[in-house]
Amino acid sequence: MRYNTYHSPARVLFDIINSSNPRQSLVHNTPHTNLIEHESSYILELAAPGLSKQDFVLSVQEYHLTISANVDNGNDQQLIGNKEFDFSKFSRKIRLPKDVNKEEIKASYTHGILHVTLPKLAKDKVNTSRVIEIS
Repeated sequence: MRYNTYHSPARVLFDIINSSNPRQSLVHNTPHTNLIEHESSYILELAAPGLSKQDFVLSVQEYHLTISANVDNGNDQQLIGNKEFDFSKFSRKIRLPKDVNKEEIKASYTHGILHVTLPKLAKDKVNTSRVIEIS
């Protein structure tokens, strides 16, 4: 098992992009992620405590995985004190490497962590180049 570091190939492959509409405040509303590469899959962990599995929407479009949540927590005006994080509304867009089997992606949510399993295609199924014959 390898954990990603700043210079790892997995870090280069996964271009994690913040929401296209980030809030301009000190409240952190984009959950942090971990990326773990195994021989046969990648595991993406997203920390979003206080939600339930029904609050998440995961979708794949071409080579992008989007993870979002939009939970109505009632009246935010009742907050007294300091608020430094809020994961009730966020969107993360993750670029997938070409060797991910998009049809077999699975997710689970336990103890405040969303675990997304991204299985790799067999090496012979990854078509990175080909010879084009001229007719």
